[in-house]
Amino acid sequence: MVKGTPHLKVCLIEDEVLEGEACEGKGKWVFSTEKHEWCGRSFTSHIREDEVILAFPATLKGRITNVCIDADRRGFLKVHGSEELAELVKEAMESSITSGITEVGEYLRALFTVFLSHYHKELALLDEVIERNIHDVVKGGVKAYSLYQTYTRSMKLHRGVHGMIYALRKLSTLFEELNPLITDAVMLENMYSTSIDRITQTFDLHYTVTSERTNSVVTKLTIISAIFLPLTLIAGIYGMNFKYMPELNYPLGYPAVLIVMALIALGEIIYFKLKKWI
Repeated sequence: MVKGTPHLKVCLIEDEVLEGEACEGKGKWVFSTEKHEWCGRSFTSHIREDEVILAFPATLKGRITNVCIDADRRGFLKVHGSEELAELVKEAMESSITSGITEVGEYLRALFTVFLSHYHKELALLDEVIERNIHDVVKGGVKAYSLYQTYTRSMKLHRGVHGMIYALRKLSTLFEELNPLITDAVMLENMYSTSIDRITQTFDLHYTVTSERTNSVVTKLTIISAIFLPLTLIAGIYGMNFKYMPELNYPLGYPAVLIVMALIALGEIIYFKLKKWI
């Protein structure tokens, strides 16, 4: 957010989602982009008898940002985070209105259900990118940096899912209705781990394909050298300036040497073909 601009506020009042000044001092569920001291570090929590305050990381639009929650069992929920988070909070608030829920625990359930949906969508997009990368690696049309970008993206999302699991486990100490979501979140984390393993394997495949292509080029150069080595030897012998070289006086000496050289080259090519080296 640009310095000097007002903080974004969104609130749920009865059956309506409001923004801005309409939220001042109102609403059982309030979201704000305003920063708080307790919201500075990820993976921190304070659990009291009727209240849980915690901060955890979330990955939104390719960026890791802090999400801070102050959940009071007496009926108030405050969420602090970035403007990207506001979209998910609005979606969760609208879902709460549709479902007709009014309890803080159910608000939290709606919020983390939206988080789960968000990460599932991101996982589907990530898997599509991985499939394209694998296809491009086999075709030789992908570079290591492209794979690195995919890996970085997956690690950020994995950290976000891990942060969600942390938050659910902390909040479930007071809000038991969140327990079923923990299992879903852990399964989602395992799916992200599998995708990260696939990216790592794609790196290995990339280096294997690159090595094979390099070896193929080296093999062809070696074969070319092997073909020309005896020809170079013959040319070198008859290029020496000795006075007595009988073959130089033969009328058919030159074509005979050319024929011998051609036969040697042809013989080597046939041999390499039989060995399937070329």
